[in-house]
Amino acid sequence: MGELQGYGSMLFSIIIPAKNEEKNIPRCLNALATLSFSRSEFEVIVVDNGSCDATVSIVRDHGFQVHLKPRLSLSGLRNFGASAAQGDILVFLDADCIPEQDWLANAALTLADREIGSTGSTPVAPANGTWVEKVWSSFRTRRKNRCYASWINSSNFFVRRELFFQVDGFNESVMTCEDVDICMRLNKLCRILFDPKIKVVHLGEPKTVRDFFLKEVWRGKGNISGIISHGFSRSEMLSLLLPVYYCLLPFGIAAAMGLAHGVTAGLLAFLYFLPALVFTVWVISQTQKYQYTMGYFTLFLVYANARVVALFVK
Repeated sequence: MGELQGYGSMLFSIIIPAKNEEKNIPRCLNALATLSFSRSEFEVIVVDNGSCDATVSIVRDHGFQVHLKPRLSLSGLRNFGASAAQGDILVFLDADCIPEQDWLANAALTLADREIGSTGSTPVAPANGTWVEKVWSSFRTRRKNRCYASWINSSNFFVRRELFFQVDGFNESVMTCEDVDICMRLNKLCRILFDPKIKVVHLGEPKTVRDFFLKEVWRGKGNISGIISHGFSRSEMLSLLLPVYYCLLPFGIAAAMGLAHGVTAGLLAFLYFLPALVFTVWVISQTQKYQYTMGYFTLFLVYANARVVALFVK
């Protein structure tokens, strides 16, 4: 483990894209102001996307930098923040995320190992979240130990400056899943470490089944464009095949019923629910959250059907 050195006098550059975040960004900025880390070793750069509320004034009142870039995409906002950054480590944090007090201190320990080019973890749901937030968060945060990962969520994402620019940053032509895309390119250059101690709470997780469905439709639209950008990865196989599977099965069921093949229709109906059953059993084996059994089953089916819809939505 070596000592983590800064770029110039700055170690971390925390880049926050924001638009109309007056409700959440005060909690984010307050948390950054009280980190257990020297204030001289990190900077905060907020890139505003044309807010019409008090977001910009709130950032300025907290004494942090804010750049006004109303015409950029989300990836463009992050790339601009990176171009303005002075730190050796670029940190991408969402405005609706609240980092824990030892967030940067834990990241510094992880990145002291020069073999690690990128790190972070999946944001967790708030303690008072809805059942949708808690169930999906328990699935997404099921890994409790540090491990190598294929990608890190861009709302809590650390990457070495030189590596970020070596892969040309976030792909601004990718509508969604830009975090998966950049990590697939980084994987060719370095190791990515998932570290649950680098923890943030996400206030903006989908709170209802409807919100969850719409979010997954939106995310699903970026699958194909992302693969075109970074090339095919086996880790993306499921997200590609699942929508096709759930797109074709209903037609098979309808055809079997139309032909009065009740046994065939019943078998196909069973196959429709089988992946959700397998997923539920597997996740429970990982999380031991037996009380979330129906929640896992329900959200998996919602997720699968949202990804089907994403195939036909521009």
